[in-house]
Amino acid sequence: METRVRCLRKACEIPTGHDPSHYVTRRLFVPAHDSESIPVTLLYHRKVPLNGSATLILYGYGSYGDTVPAEFSPELLSLIDRGFVYAIAHVRGGGEKGNRWREQGMHEYKRNAFTDFIAVGEHLIMQRYTRRGRIIAMGHSAGGALVGAATNMAPDLFLAAVIDAPFVDVFGPGRVNGWGQFRSPK
Repeated sequence: METRVRCLRKACEIPTGHDPSHYVTRRLFVPAHDSESIPVTLLYHRKVPLNGSATLILYGYGSYGDTVPAEFSPELLSLIDRGFVYAIAHVRGGGEKGNRWREQGMHEYKRNAFTDFIAVGEHLIMQRYTRRGRIIAMGHSAGGALVGAATNMAPDLFLAAVIDAPFVDVFGPGRVNGWGQFRSPK
């Protein structure tokens, strides 16, 4: 750390080959409805034209103070090599910006996570990474609730939703009083 010199200790081997120079990673900060700044991680192939024609996969979680790591994932390369753009929306409810960020996406403020996800989609359209109707929303577990709510709130943004092991039973009958205001069934 003192010398600030990087030293590669381990590299993930990709059987089909991998040239890191073919890919672009970026960190953006997108304004939310209340002027908060939503961190976004992007990955795309250098040859992808940023003219709105690409299909974009927008991943989100935003629960329990968990941070979604922006780490190397060889599973994504097949899609990225085919022209997809991959984005992680680090929405409120997660731990990316500390405890205040987590609390702003919980309980009566859960709606912030949903509107953050939508704001990221809108911003990426404005910046021509994709266009309306070309976003595939993706979430796992509590991220399934995020994707379910966002796709219902702004259906025209999305082409599809991939929800893996969704935690959506909290939205069942008698369980929700407005967005994110949960109560027990009677």
